[in-house]
Amino acid sequence: MAVLIDWVFCWFIASFVVRFTDALGSVSTVTLLLWMLLGVVGGWLFARTPGMMFLRMGVARVDVGGTRVGLWRAAVRTLLTAFVLPAALVDQDGRGMHDRATGTAVIMA
Repeated sequence: MAVLIDWVFCWFIASFVVRFTDALGSVSTVTLLLWMLLGVVGGWLFARTPGMMFLRMGVARVDVGGTRVGLWRAAVRTLLTAFVLPAALVDQDGRGMHDRATGTAVIMA
């Protein structure tokens, strides 16, 4: 659900941006770029995206408690979600494959 909230948020912004310039592409392309930027920056700086914040969720490292997710983990996690391993693919513990690959987990915050 958090991904949907983030996607709709980015879609509204992309719709506004594309009205003034098509340099970045169509609404769908700009939406994806904004969603990826939101995922990286939100995960890196705040350990959550606006959608996660609305649902009182966050993302945390599983190997070192209390440590920030970090730029590279946030970037890889977002890229895997966008292109390779959707969050819908979960293991027996309920962690998404993108979280397993980056050593992170979604938490209730």
